[in-house]
Parts: sequence; C-alpha cells; structure tokens
Amino acid sequence: MQILSLLTANLDFFTPLRYHEVGEMKLSLLTAVSFLLIGCLNCNKKESLCNTPFESLVNLHHSGIESPEDFCIVTEEGWNRFLKEVNSSFLDTVQIDFTKEIVIACAMGERGNSCHGIEIECIQKDGDALIVFEREIVPGPGCICLAVCVTPLHVVKIRVSAKSVNFTRSTYVMICD
Repeated sequence: MQILSLLTANLDFFTPLRYHEVGEMKLSLLTAVSFLLIGCLNCNKKESLCNTPFESLVNLHHSGIESPEDFCIVTEEGWNRFLKEVNSSFLDTVQIDFTKEIVIACAMGERGNSCHGIEIECIQKDGDALIVFEREIVPGPGCICLAVCVTPLHVVKIRVSAKSVNFTRSTYVMICD
C-alpha cells in the first residue's frame, strides 16, 4: 500500500512519458504499476468461483511460444517437453511433484508491442474438472508501447488433480487516455 501511495503522490513523474523518449527502466516501472492496477479491477467478480489456490511460477513477456496455446502438464515428460519450448532458464530450476501437483500455463502468442500480457486470473474446481480463467491484456487507444515482439506466458502450479481442464479466455483493454 505504501508503494501505491508513493507512486500516486508522484503521478506527474509519469506525465512526460507521452512526449519524451521512454527509457526501458521507466517503461518497466510503468508496466508493473499498470499490471498492479489492472489486477485490482473486478477483484470480486469471480471471487466466489475461485476455489482453487495456485502458485505463480513465472509470468514472461518473451516466452518464445509464438501461437496462442493453453497447457495442462501432468507428467515429468510433459514438463520436460514444455521446458524445451519455453525461453526461460528460471523454469529449469522449478521442482514439481507430479504425484501431488499439476502445471497450468497459458501463452498469448506473438504480439507486436510491449503492452500485451496474459495472466491466469482464477481456477475453479467443479467436481473432477478444473476451469481456468485467463485474461489477455491488450493496449487501448492512447497507450504508449514499445514496438517490440512479445510472446506473453503465465505458468502456475496447483496441488490438485482433475480429469479434465477447460480454459476460458477474456480480454482486458488497457485504458491509457
């Protein structure tokens, strides 16, 4: 909460971003603040549905996965195949106990600017099935984004098993005006 109040107290610090060249560090800070604020929108919307806690392993902008794709990984072999496809050395160090856990991941595919992102918002257990609610984050009018290709990916692990996993994806358009 202190960080948010410090940032809001200095909002005029961000005003020059519209008119001056943006440094990578400033853009990273602005992106982080944007995702923090986006995460607070509609917090209670799916709260009653979100009955399965998960641990976020990584949320990447440059995963290397070029097509939109959803993953449910339930074996060590599947995990190893996934690691070969993903551009992240951090995931190589993650330990998964597939007797108790599964990995869920969603990839947005290749996009043309830095304002795109994806997140697993919530997971609902319904009997033997899981419903994974994903949210794509896209820039709206007036957003200033770096013209760089990104391949967003969010990877989580959960301590539950399921006979089926269904994914539902929504889109959040950033408001930048």
